Amino acid sequence: MRLKPAPPIAATVAAPAEGNDILVIDDGATSREVIAFNLATIGFRATLAATAEAALAEVEGKRWAAMLIDFRLPGRDGISLLGDLKARLQAGNRPRVVIISGDPPQSADLLAAAGVGAWLIKPVSRDDLAAALAGLEAPERREGGAP
Repeated sequence: MRLKPAPPIAATVAAPAEGNDILVIDDGATSREVIAFNLATIGFRATLAATAEAALAEVEGKRWAAMLIDFRLPGRDGISLLGDLKARLQAGNRPRVVIISGDPPQSADLLAAAGVGAWLIKPVSRDDLAAALAGLEAPERREGGAP
């Protein structure tokens, strides 16, 4: 009995629809790549940034459906970076904001005031990403799972 080779992974990922661009900011290379792959499998296109400076350069002149921001970046936290990112967004662009971290959030009030829609605990699963991006109305905390 001969087995057929599996199709390439890229062949199983649907092309993202226009307007489904997500900025992923995480200093962990593996984390960025896993999140980008999981986003692609649910119809989003990820732009990856490893540093706050790279994220600030990427955000200008583009419309974002969402921003996924690592809470602990070298030199600053994700909440302070969020303020700078929002200042550079195109007029009328209000992307959903999701903070990703290895730790639980300290204050739901602080997150709500900053405009954070969800806090995901690493490792973040595809299902958790899909739920967080489906419609954010109030800050929530979701435990991560296997990618």
